[in-house]
Amino acid sequence: MYYRQSRGPSLNSYVTKLRQDIRERLAYSHRFQRDNLNKRERVALKRLSNNKAIIIKPADKGGATAILNTGYYITKAMRRLNDEEYCKRVEEDQTLQHEQLINQLISDLINDGDLDMDTGQLLRPANSRTPIFYMLPKVHKPNNPGRPVISSINSHTEKLSAYVDEFLRPLAQALLSHIRDTTDFIIRLKNLGRVPENSILATLDVSSLYTNIDTDDGLAIIEEELTKTGQTQPSAKTLTCLLEKVLKLNKFAFDNHNFIQVKDTARGTRAAPNFANVYMGRFEDTFVYRTEWYHYIIDWVRFMDDIFSTNNTRMSHRQAVLDEARESL
Repeated sequence: MYYRQSRGPSLNSYVTKLRQDIRERLAYSHRFQRDNLNKRERVALKRLSNNKAIIIKPADKGGATAILNTGYYITKAMRRLNDEEYCKRVEEDQTLQHEQLINQLISDLINDGDLDMDTGQLLRPANSRTPIFYMLPKVHKPNNPGRPVISSINSHTEKLSAYVDEFLRPLAQALLSHIRDTTDFIIRLKNLGRVPENSILATLDVSSLYTNIDTDDGLAIIEEELTKTGQTQPSAKTLTCLLEKVLKLNKFAFDNHNFIQVKDTARGTRAAPNFANVYMGRFEDTFVYRTEWYHYIIDWVRFMDDIFSTNNTRMSHRQAVLDEARESL
């Protein structure tokens, strides 16, 4: 869902709620639905959707469609979900209990003056949908592992996540390494101009970024970074409390079983990418920008877990620029 950057977080929360209400009303009405399939195609589609022996999913990359044996798909998913380091199976659907926990936090924040009444009311979850776990096959990799995804649309944390993300996005966009998209990356490369002949162009990938972020460490970093900006209304502490509910009340269902995530960054929620970006920003500040190695880096850019670096192997790029300036005099 697109948000105008000029809107305030409260207005964005209202827009989110309004769109949710519209979706719910349209779900009960067929007046605006027009069938773009002919009868034969419709019959074939229904037959495929009713075939319980197969699972049809879009591939993780490449725009392909994958058809998998249902038993194979469930076995691969359960192998991942049975890893108790990351997931815990629970006996019942905890959506209602988690709604109550979130509503109690919102009430406490309103009573303490940390959240205004109108915003708090917009953020309250009600009649929430249980998030659903699924996997997207990585057809470009050996053995086609699955990328885990959790569909959190209309979930108990959806509105909280969208609200907090409005405050996380500026933090991520202010990072030295931040690039918005492919076009932004190309422009940044062009702006580098000529690089020394001995330069090395390198790409790096952060291994399992979401999995390797400790939630409590990440929340502490978020609160510190928000505090640095002078965030007061709501406070950095309030926003961190809301984000904690998003990350720690991440329950979901799969194959008639209920789970709750006990480790790993919550997947499928709006705030997760910028949460991970800000965490990586702190990592870069500590282990890239403050090291001697950084003197040999001409440019360092990152899009989530993908990094592109241009390096001068012989000397500091700053020194190379000075030497070139002296030669031109």
